[in-house]
Amino acid sequence: MKFITARPTSTDEKLFTVKESDKKRTVDELMAESKLSPIYYFMLIFSAVIVVSGILLNHMGIIIAGMLVAPILKPILTLSLGIATFNLKLIYRSLLIVVLSAIIIVLVGILLTILYPAAVDHEITDKIVVFNILSFLIAFISGMAATLAWTKKNMLEMLSGVAIAVTVMPPLSLIGIAIIHSAPELASRSLMIFGHNFLTIVLGSVIIFLISRFGARKEVKKEIEKQLKKEEKDTNGK
Repeated sequence: MKFITARPTSTDEKLFTVKESDKKRTVDELMAESKLSPIYYFMLIFSAVIVVSGILLNHMGIIIAGMLVAPILKPILTLSLGIATFNLKLIYRSLLIVVLSAIIIVLVGILLTILYPAAVDHEITDKIVVFNILSFLIAFISGMAATLAWTKKNMLEMLSGVAIAVTVMPPLSLIGIAIIHSAPELASRSLMIFGHNFLTIVLGSVIIFLISRFGARKEVKKEIEKQLKKEEKDTNGK
């Protein structure tokens, strides 16, 4: 008796093997969607309002909805790309956007809490500021999964699911709420959780970029420089 085995087709590909065309697309799309623009500001504020409202209303479903539309994941991924390709300009550019985004989210938390100074359920806050090995794994795997999704064209639709696990928005939103409620301990713990999740997501993302050989390809580095120069020209109005 002969056993029939499936032969790999030309469409089969290894998990971490990324085509050159997909590498170029990943760089172009990530940088285009992570740059500061009216739509980026709108989506950031929009998502922050939803997340803060969810915390104030003690509604986890609303918080998750806000994370689904949050654009802050994209500059975090471009920061990881900059680290993987040793591009200091991209690292600085992305880090600046992340910091500015974080400040905006905190400010939204402050303003909404002033307008709606409701008592926050400790059950919600305890879930947001939890710190253990599982929270590390969630952030780490989220960074890996989000990066892998961007490098694979046929996996882009998975990004919405990945965004749920990216626990960056809630702790930032909680900082603004804690400031108005004069809760410095909660604010500092939320900041610590944000920093932990942020660094862990970046770590997972950098690993995927390196495994996928983004840092080893001159074409990728040239494409990054091309996009940076294009952004600089657009900023200067030339």
